[in-house]
Amino acid sequence: SEDTIKELVFEAMKTESEEYKPEHQEPKLEFTDKELPEGAMPLLEWVNGEYFKEVSILLEPVISYVVNRGYDPFNGDFYWSPSPGYENRVILPFRWEGRIVGNTARKVAEGKLKYLSDQHPHFVFNFDKQTEDQKYIFVCEGPFDALAIGGVALLTNEIAEQQSRIINSLGAEVIVFPDQDR
Repeated sequence: SEDTIKELVFEAMKTESEEYKPEHQEPKLEFTDKELPEGAMPLLEWVNGEYFKEVSILLEPVISYVVNRGYDPFNGDFYWSPSPGYENRVILPFRWEGRIVGNTARKVAEGKLKYLSDQHPHFVFNFDKQTEDQKYIFVCEGPFDALAIGGVALLTNEIAEQQSRIINSLGAEVIVFPDQDR
């Protein structure tokens, strides 16, 4: 009807105003801060620190693992902790808006329990490093793969709706790189 058209035109004109706020807005996504494992520090701090001689035998395989994956262990967000269960792992903090909101600790030697993780459900690793002006967003399963190509990681092999919303919020074309296993 003519009245409906007038109402729609009026509503459309309101959206051009700076004061306009849509009735339905997605809630702001928040992740609470989490602590890294006890005693965790960046690899560079361990190497330059006063305890390096005491921990160097434990730290060497961790540094080697990071180097063998193609990264500079001293120019990145790589941590280590001498705490039981973490002494043979490299720790990657999960960041959201610059804050640490979880982590995963990758075992650097063969064996069971490859990852120890403390994370919020449906977190997207490395999202903080993405920008709104990029044309593509590369999606991987694991964090080291995401770091290698400047993408994000789901930290699992299935995407959750919340992860999809986070990734799509950038408006970039999504390219998925699944692991080559079942």
